[in-house]
Amino acid sequence: MNLVTFSVQNQRFCLPTLATLEITRMVNITHMPSATQKVNGLLNYRGELLPVIDTARYFDLGTPHYTVNSVLIVVEYEQQKVVLACDDVLAVLEVDDAYYTDYRGLGADYCDASVSIQDVIYPVLNFKKVVSEVQHAFK
Repeated sequence: MNLVTFSVQNQRFCLPTLATLEITRMVNITHMPSATQKVNGLLNYRGELLPVIDTARYFDLGTPHYTVNSVLIVVEYEQQKVVLACDDVLAVLEVDDAYYTDYRGLGADYCDASVSIQDVIYPVLNFKKVVSEVQHAFK
């Protein structure tokens, strides 16, 4: 399986490329007064308004420090899309299923497995849960 690896507050995570529509540099986000603390606001993505998840707050990693060099990852599940605000995308890697293990660490509520790549453990984001939870909050 191919995975996109990304960093948030010096922590590394990954998600399957099959869920990733696009990776882009940080752009202006429309902030919403009614948005939750974990959602930064909305992004106009090709004419569609998508919620932008503050990934640092989502994983309880503290106050984010996004810059123009930060990235946005557009993720889709069952025709529902959200945007993940991250510090950086590290790489796209092909990982054999044998490298997957259960995960019980940081952000375990939103990660259902981990992979070990070159002695680094990457929690695998349960993008289905994240997308469903955020989209449900906006209905």
